[in-house]
Amino acid sequence: MPITSPNSIKSCYIAEVLEEMGFPVKPAHNRLGEERRVKTPERLKPFIRRAVEELIREKGSYSYREIQRRTLDLIIRSQERSVVRRSRGIISEVKEFVKEMADDESLFYLD
Repeated sequence: MPITSPNSIKSCYIAEVLEEMGFPVKPAHNRLGEERRVKTPERLKPFIRRAVEELIREKGSYSYREIQRRTLDLIIRSQERSVVRRSRGIISEVKEFVKEMADDESLFYLD
């Protein structure tokens, strides 16, 4: 399911990543026991971690709302396909043809 809103990045996800990064995190008011019931999806962790690192580098601090927004921006940017990725299918189909053209002895170059 694609993430389309910063609210999709739950505060418990952010807290878990911050804790893994060594930042102090207070236990949630609704937390029962020591174990986390909601685990951060592995695919989101790198985006959250990078968002925190960027915010600290830029501002020296962060809020959960800023982390949510930056994480969403990073996810959206990672999903944008580059020209190379968009053309990969086309290039792979003509790759052999291009190789044949380059190797063809009837092809010559002018200096």
